[in-house]
Amino acid sequence: MEETDNKAEDKSAEEGTSSPEATTQGSVEEALSKTGGTTPASVSMEQRTFPGEVPMTFQETWERIPRKEHRGASILTLLLQPILGALPNQVKKDLEATVGNRIVFTAAAATGLNIMLNLFGYPVLLMLVAIGLHGVDVVFSQKINGFILLGFFIGFSEGFYRIKEGILRARPVEEMVLRGSFYGGPLSVLAPWFAGRPKLLRNIPVPVEGFYGKGFVDKRERERRYGNAYTIEDLGRAYHLRLEFPRWVPEIALLANSDLPSEMPDYDYDLTLKDDHFIVKGKLTDERVRRFCGGVGSFPGEFTTVIPLEETVEGFSHRFANKLLEVLLLKGKSYGESVGAEQN
Repeated sequence: MEETDNKAEDKSAEEGTSSPEATTQGSVEEALSKTGGTTPASVSMEQRTFPGEVPMTFQETWERIPRKEHRGASILTLLLQPILGALPNQVKKDLEATVGNRIVFTAAAATGLNIMLNLFGYPVLLMLVAIGLHGVDVVFSQKINGFILLGFFIGFSEGFYRIKEGILRARPVEEMVLRGSFYGGPLSVLAPWFAGRPKLLRNIPVPVEGFYGKGFVDKRERERRYGNAYTIEDLGRAYHLRLEFPRWVPEIALLANSDLPSEMPDYDYDLTLKDDHFIVKGKLTDERVRRFCGGVGSFPGEFTTVIPLEETVEGFSHRFANKLLEVLLLKGKSYGESVGAEQN
């Protein structure tokens, strides 16, 4: 059975996706500080080139892709967190990832604020119902107490159900199902506007079922080992892929060999664009750690991730640093502009 501790740094690195707009190749650590996470990995500055890659750096390519800023949407999202907390779980998680700023919006904070709002809002709503049924005089009678208590009971019961995994199973908030309120469904159609960011096509799947705590592999780290920890945003003229590589050597391997570092050595990787699919292959090449593959659960020595693309992609640009692979997959017009600009 594999053992792993939930590292504090690992948790902070999960705080959502970030824009690489302010990143330069000579200041990787500064860029990562703007993502809200402090990854424990070493910076890999050697950038490789693969077939189909444009003759420009990732940063130069990024700066040529037009994007729209929606500051008003961000401010409104911040102010309306108590209401947006009523959204269904996946919609809130996607909104958190696309906003990319934990000050503006987080699924956990929004859910908590919405539960508090409902706890006081439902009694007020039922008081209005009582006035509609019995007239204004009911406010000064004993009957109103029943409506108020019923509202509190409904709000408390709904709130308990929405975060029951955290209450009954003591799961960390990032692994909880943050359910929405009954009126959250209709609000979902407004979520893309509140995001003020490109459409998130794919978020990192983190299983909520299974065992937790010391002695069991961290759910997100397991997804990294199989190449499943990646997100995709549609920027309009390009796709933005962010794939996380494994970060920690399995605890059982550290127990067997005290000379091993706790940080996972960098994987070798290969990138291929083929038939409207982007293929990422990762391979652990450090033999000190690789010899434990196969003998430790959920610890393969390599992975292959095949990502289908909805629109035709002509080329790409990538960078790899701090166990994070970022790829800009350029659609037809953006690809032509990138190649033409370099030739000129």
